Amino acid sequence: MWRDGLDRYRYKRQGTVDQLTKLLNRAECESQIREYFQIRKADDPICALIMFDIDNFKQINDRLGHLAGDQILGEVGSILREGFRAGDIVGRVGGDEFLVLIKNIHEESNLSDVACRIGDSIRSLSEPSDDIDVSCSLGIARIHGIIPYEDAYRDADQAMYEAKRLGRSRYVIHDIFANNN
Repeated sequence: MWRDGLDRYRYKRQGTVDQLTKLLNRAECESQIREYFQIRKADDPICALIMFDIDNFKQINDRLGHLAGDQILGEVGSILREGFRAGDIVGRVGGDEFLVLIKNIHEESNLSDVACRIGDSIRSLSEPSDDIDVSCSLGIARIHGIIPYEDAYRDADQAMYEAKRLGRSRYVIHDIFANNN
């Protein structure tokens, strides 16, 4: 059935990678993050779950067409593939929604730098000649200790919507501490 190991690799990869962005798809991204949360130890360094989407992405599709929207999503994929360490988990989890788990953060201030770098890189995709501003709103759950994945996801999601309520094109960081009771 399989000609060689390369065919098997390609078949498996098709099931785990979003073809447009070349990032992990939702199922694989969440599976890897859940696995990380299950093996995480109480004394492990801080980690962070980042959720973000492209601000007003529907307007981009409506004004420029879906091919242009797809091109922007592909470029966001490139930004994210190049912008994180190999051990971090990066995926596209919805139309214009992305999820990133940064493992082993030793300096808490780095998250602001990461958020600014992502935001600046995505803003660089704007097309002033087409009067299109591309930006993103990021929600970051900074995790101290062991918590369930669902709690981290919910908190990152709430932080992202808080960033949108504050005016979009910004980030909000929430700290989550393990309940040691």
